[in-house]
Order: sequence, then C-alpha cells, then structure tokens
Amino acid sequence: MYSKTIERMLLVAPWGKDQITDDYVHPSLGIYRIKFALSEMGVNCSIFDPNLAEDPHQQLRSLIGASKFDMVGFSSNHYTLPHDLSLMHLVYNLKKDMFLVGGGVECTTNYETVLQYAPPGFIIVRGEGEITLQEFCKQPVKEKVPGLIWMENGNICFSPSRPNLSKDEFIHFTRIMDWKKVPFEDYWRFLGSIDYDTNEDPKLAEKNIKTARLVLSNHCPRNCNFCSSTNFLRIASGENPKVHKILSEEALDVVIDICNAHSELKTIFFHDDDFLANKRWTKSFCELAIGAKESGKLPNDICFIAQGSVRNVPYLSPYLADLGFKLVGLGVESFSMDVLREFNKVQSESEINKAITSLLDVDVIPYLNLILSSPDSTVDDLRLTVNESIKYLKMGASIATSLYTLAFPGAKIISETQKEGLITYQSHNIEGTPHCIQLSDKILPRDPTLREVLRRTEIRIPEILKTFFPQKKRFRSVLGPATLYAILDVIKEMELQEVDDNLKETEGILCSMD
Repeated sequence: MYSKTIERMLLVAPWGKDQITDDYVHPSLGIYRIKFALSEMGVNCSIFDPNLAEDPHQQLRSLIGASKFDMVGFSSNHYTLPHDLSLMHLVYNLKKDMFLVGGGVECTTNYETVLQYAPPGFIIVRGEGEITLQEFCKQPVKEKVPGLIWMENGNICFSPSRPNLSKDEFIHFTRIMDWKKVPFEDYWRFLGSIDYDTNEDPKLAEKNIKTARLVLSNHCPRNCNFCSSTNFLRIASGENPKVHKILSEEALDVVIDICNAHSELKTIFFHDDDFLANKRWTKSFCELAIGAKESGKLPNDICFIAQGSVRNVPYLSPYLADLGFKLVGLGVESFSMDVLREFNKVQSESEINKAITSLLDVDVIPYLNLILSSPDSTVDDLRLTVNESIKYLKMGASIATSLYTLAFPGAKIISETQKEGLITYQSHNIEGTPHCIQLSDKILPRDPTLREVLRRTEIRIPEILKTFFPQKKRFRSVLGPATLYAILDVIKEMELQEVDDNLKETEGILCSMD
C-alpha cells in the first residue's frame, strides 16, 4: 500500500441479496453522506449499489477493472454482512494494493467478527465516518487517523478514539447533501418492476413506491434494551452522545430541495428512530411545511411518513394530519407491561392506546412495530399482544411483527442472555471464499411452552402466506396479520387456549388484503 492522498473512491452499499424484494429498497443515506463529505474536499467518489445489479459480482468486477480507484468502502448491517464480505474479497482478489475500509453499525458493534472474516489489510471506520475518512484521504496512514480499527499480526489494533460529531458538524454534513445526485428514481423503477400481491389503488401504490427517506437527527437516546443503534455512537467514541437535529426551518429547506430535485416524488419518509421525540420541533416543522404548501414552495399533494415513540403522539396528531402525514410507525413493541419493562420501554397501556386512537381519529394510519417474545415472556404475554393487535387492526391500524427479539451485536440484551445460551446463530457461506461465518440470529424465551409455540409458528407462516397470497411478492403489511393468524392456529393446535373467535377475525383481515 502507499501513503499518497486518496483521490478516487468507490462506496458500496449494504447488499441485502435474497431479502431485497421482501423489504423496501432505497438509497443508503449513510454512504451518500460520506460521498458528499469527501466530494467537498475534492475526492472523486462513486457509489455502487449491489441491490440494483442483476449480477453484483460481475458488475463490481467490471467496475473495479475499468476504474482506477484508490480505495473502496463498504457499509454493512447485521444481515447483509456475509454478502458484503463476499464483495470485499472479490475486490481484494482483483486489487490487493487497494485500500479497503468498512463502516456502519455492524462494523462498529461487531468489529471482531468483521475483521476475522474480512480480507487482509481491511480497516474499520468506527461510528460516524465523515471526518475520519476526510482525514484518511488526506493522509492514508491508519495509525495517524483517530477512529480506526484493523488487524495486524493476528492482533486487533485501534487508533485513538474520535469524538462524535458536534452539532455544527452534524448539521453541516446534513446540509451539504446534493439531493439531485441521489438517484431515487432508480429505486422506484426497481420497486415498480416487482409483482407485489396487493389490492391497492394504483395511485396509492405509486405513493408507496415513490418515496424518499430522510434522517435529520444523529441518535436515539431511548436506550431500548433490544436496540443496537442506540449504543452505536457510545461504542464508537466511548462517550455519552448528545442528540443533534437540524432546525425545523433547515428541515423544511431539505424537504423543498428534495421535492425540487425529484419531480415525481410522492412521499417523504422521516427515518429517524424517533422523529416525534421533541414535540415543539415537530409542531414547528409541521406548521412551516403547511405554510410552504399554501405558498406553493411544496407540492400540495406530497405525503409524509415518520416513526417514533408514543408519548407525544396525542399532542402532535392534529398537526401531522394537517400537513399530510399518511402513516406513523410507533415503537409499541408489546402490549404486556412486563415485556415493556424488560425492554426498558417507558410507556403505559394508556399511552399506547391514546397514541393509536389519536392517529386513527385524524385518519393517519398507526403502524405498530411489535416484538412478540422476549427472554422472560410467556404464552400469556404473547396472547395479550395478539389480542390487542387484532383489536387495533380491526380499527384500521397496520402492524409489523418479529416473532423473536433479534440478537443484534451491541444491544444491551445480548450481554444479558448470551451466558444462558438463549441466543441462536445462523451459518452463512461467504460466496467466493471457503469461509462460513456464524452470526447471532434471535433470542429464545426461557419459557419452554412459548418456545414451542414460536417454533411451530415459524413453520406455519409460509403455509399461511401461500394460502392467502399465492405466487406473488407481498408488502410487509400483510406479514404481520399472517403471523398473528399462524400463532392463533398453533395455540389452538396445542390446545393451550380458546382462540376460535380471534382466528375468524384474523382470517377476515387477511381475506380483505387478498
């Protein structure tokens, strides 16, 4: 390797591979932040998204062969890591003298595993990468740049820790995003080519597809025990992070810029973990954006989506509705107070109910995110959450479900359950190499009866989906009700509780989606 400055860089998005048609594919905003941060200092930065490629290995091989990159950077999350590693090895085998770096939540929270399976010389960028990579491109000597991890002679080495971005730095890197150069249209065309099983009106389907995701804050401070991203900056820097968010006036400027850059855009999705955390900020943004619609600065038909915690929803719901929010994702997680305490979710049954009903009252869809089991949960906890979910589905809510608490590296709940052997692992072959990587998958409940219910439910879900939605791909909104139906069917089969009425209600919900 050499120590000249980095002039040309390729950034590679996380590769979902077989999962890409089961989820919403969108530009990786993290690597676009890096692109514009490096472009600001004169680095020629290109982006390759394997999710849009017909043959990612071949297309990346051609790209590397045809261009003189000094460095290739990879972004990874937990479920894309095996596929990302495959692409890393491909690049290494083509150009062994090229710098290879990686970043993102997985590289920061699970760096030992990443370095174990990454190609020789691979360098991890901890936490926020904008300034770290700016400095590395000026002087590519890893020992001299804070915020890096690498393997040397079988040992993991660290450069000094780097502080998290200051508020001014975070705002700066958010505001320099050139939205004209983020190719949302490529992703809309890809999504439009998938034959989803849906009974939506074509105009509504278009609003769902032609969406741009935005992140306006740096950190969620809620400290939910199952979440790794809440610990991302703390693990990276060793300091307690402060929440930074651009001003509501600046947020409106960003939204206007995106709408002007992409004339076919129908929906803005604020993808912050808790967009609703500061009710004064959210109210101010809504009022400013309503004014922008009235003055013609924003298209009058532009819709909005956000996600957040329940506590501020009753106050904010009228403002959200007036602006044109069509859906708000809520971190409900469970309707069992015991499970919520275990998750460190500070919310009551009454607060959850008020949040859901206040959105329904103003014709905004509440999208309930649910984790159906936890290490300490029981069949009674599961049945309570299923019953409440069916009630709210009938009222007009939507749900997304995870049968298990997922075992993300960096989450507090991992350290609490690993010693007991409650965490399961999945083996993944790294294509193009002889390596097989073991990744944490899910956390089993301690209760043996609940374990058996969940085991049978996993088997039953594909059967339910095939029955109600044959052949075609499905939007995630149908998977939640199908999961509830499968759970009830298993509970009936095991003769644990009487569920016939709820089964009929859930079947009716599924039939209405067919």
